Amino acid sequence: MPCLPCPPKEEKSEQVKAFLKKVKQEDFWGAYYLFEGSAPKVKADKDCALAAVRKIGQALYYASDELKADKEVVLAAVTKDGTALKFALGGLNQDLDCLKAAGFDVVEGDRPEKAILSIKFGLLAESSSYSIDFAKAMSKDTFLQQFKTYNPTMTSKPNCREQLDYTSMDNHCRGTLESCGLPREKNLKMVADKEKPAEKSCWRFTFRFHQQESKDTGGFMIQVEELTGLGAGQKLETEMAREVGLKVFRTYTNESHLFPYAIGKISKAVEEWYESGCANTELENVFIGDTTESFHPRPKYEAL
Repeated sequence: MPCLPCPPKEEKSEQVKAFLKKVKQEDFWGAYYLFEGSAPKVKADKDCALAAVRKIGQALYYASDELKADKEVVLAAVTKDGTALKFALGGLNQDLDCLKAAGFDVVEGDRPEKAILSIKFGLLAESSSYSIDFAKAMSKDTFLQQFKTYNPTMTSKPNCREQLDYTSMDNHCRGTLESCGLPREKNLKMVADKEKPAEKSCWRFTFRFHQQESKDTGGFMIQVEELTGLGAGQKLETEMAREVGLKVFRTYTNESHLFPYAIGKISKAVEEWYESGCANTELENVFIGDTTESFHPRPKYEAL
């Protein structure tokens, strides 16, 4: 039986053709803003998305939802910039190939205790590389990689009250079903007969869910304080950790970049806590900056 001829390839629209021509001439920021301001048809075109993310991975934020769930597009984005993984959909933010391309050592922790990262919230051009560098270093540490750790940079979650700022204290949501602006069916889904956060659940609900999971398994939270201090979202996460009763290790620094030995310090602090029988549940400050430069030491323990 003779093979049927392939259908003719769909002709690109003039908008798409114009974008593909112009993006070649742009530097990475030019490509980013060009894609941001493009028509929906351009943002839904795979060739356009690939052209944009190959210039600057963060452009994935503006791709259509269908392309955010396209593995080829996501791989191209995270290969350029690992932090773009938070914009991936369709489970690709947990895909092993995508995680490896983003620079993470993929080791499935075998300890029963679970951990959670509290890092400074940032979007696109405003994002700092400090937190993502910390998360990557943590994934390579021989002790800390034993814990299955929830990293919020791996997901892009909505705000349950869109009329308010993402991290606004005026939003009374503290991650519980009672305080959240989204209904239960938006926040939870069934996975293997267990309720888990849905893909579009509120970011506060999702974070507190994993805080509670860490508490229930005897785990902990590592809060990464950058040189400029805690972000507004981290202050909310501290408040929720206090309500949950979760052990918090807070790193602080006097440098804008992550020192190579920094992870070893926090790793040692967590290991010593387990060796002590997890006796102290107060917030524990851990300095991971440059000890040869001036800094203001904090008390080792303080009330959360």
